[in-house]
Amino acid sequence: MIKECLTNVSKHAKASHVELVMVQQGDHIHLKIADNGVGFDEKKRESTFGHYGIIGMSERVRLLGGEIHLKSKKNEGTQVIVNIPLKKE
Repeated sequence: MIKECLTNVSKHAKASHVELVMVQQGDHIHLKIADNGVGFDEKKRESTFGHYGIIGMSERVRLLGGEIHLKSKKNEGTQVIVNIPLKKE
């Protein structure tokens, strides 16, 4: 997920700043990746044939029992927030 987010920033965002924060709190991992790039229209995300990065990330998070939240505004950047529970053995 981190690689996919950073790849998207590199290829599409035209950002001058990226913030990556990953912390463990209790039995969850919290991940936040935010950029100050061009952003995009959330209603049109993944509408271009052959672009499945967000869909893939969402599916990976779902399989791990987590949640993903994507916030983006045109010309204001994008923020991806992921919360994943840690499995207890």
